[in-house]
Amino acid sequence: MEYTVELKAWEDQFFDAFVNNKISNISFLQVNPKYFAFDADRVWVLDGGVEFTMADGQKISYGWNKEVELMDLQFGSPDQLLGSLDFYEIEDVTEKVKSALAGITIVDAAFEWNWYQMLNEDFELEEELHYAPLGLTLTFEDDQTLQLAAIKFKVNGQTLANASYLPEGDLLVSLNEVIPITLLEDDEE
Repeated sequence: MEYTVELKAWEDQFFDAFVNNKISNISFLQVNPKYFAFDADRVWVLDGGVEFTMADGQKISYGWNKEVELMDLQFGSPDQLLGSLDFYEIEDVTEKVKSALAGITIVDAAFEWNWYQMLNEDFELEEELHYAPLGLTLTFEDDQTLQLAAIKFKVNGQTLANASYLPEGDLLVSLNEVIPITLLEDDEE
């Protein structure tokens, strides 16, 4: 996706919130009863989201936005995204990621974005572009990584396979392994 001035301004606010900051708390959230643990110590696919509480007190949520039915990234609690959906914390994922990354300075944040337009009351596209996060990879001062991405995927035995970005997909969580993800063209979806 080509960067526009609007996208750069949108991304910069999240970049600035993550980089040179530390995670003081993190919670992984699930809507459905089951999730995938491809590697119980580092690779999961969830149906919900994640809430970061940064060392400066700022909350950032990445997860399913019930209103627009896409993954979204915003400041604040996940309640604003998940709305009335019942969700619960996945304690084992939360604990593994939190124990590995809490208190370590983030030195880089890399984003993948897509955009969409809303329809007005006459069912015509509005001009304003809205940005949907396809992926976020945080790099920490000790070279650890946390990759989050909205994906569709296949299961090959016990392995995650053929991951591709999909704004209405599931949430990939990968600790210290950056999973290759393809960007599908519109006609491939």
